[in-house]
Amino acid sequence: MNRKIIVVLLAIIMVNALAAQGKYAGTKKSLIGKVFTDIRNLTALKGWTFMEGGVANSINDPELITS
Repeated sequence: MNRKIIVVLLAIIMVNALAAQGKYAGTKKSLIGKVFTDIRNLTALKGWTFMEGGVANSINDPELITS
C-alpha cells in the first residue's frame, strides 16, 4: 500500500514539474517592457488582428450578438 502511494505521489510531482515547463512562457519574453500607444497596430505580435465591438442596449434587454 505504501509503495502505491509513493508511486502516485512521485507521478504527480513529475507531471507538475514537466507541465510547468511549457514552450509558450518563453516565447513572449520579448514583450516585456514594450510600450504600445495604438492598440490597432501591435507590431510585436505577428498575426494580430484588431477586433472591436460594442452593444448599446439596456441592462434588462436580452443579449445582443452581432458579427
